[in-house]
Amino acid sequence: MANWEYKLLSTVDLEKRGFLVKSVEPDEVEKYFNSLGSEGWEIISIDFIDATAFLDFRGIARRPA
Repeated sequence: MANWEYKLLSTVDLEKRGFLVKSVEPDEVEKYFNSLGSEGWEIISIDFIDATAFLDFRGIARRPA
């Protein structure tokens, strides 16, 4: 059986990377998600909290431990 490492994702992660969430473009969010992929993370769940605010999200990613 595989052992997994999990990571909680949120809009706050973008803020920690220096993005101003109110002005982030969708392509910057894609870059963030792609950077997670290059680190071996697979997003297994994502929920956009406010349908009018594309950038307000919470989610879970995993990668083999």
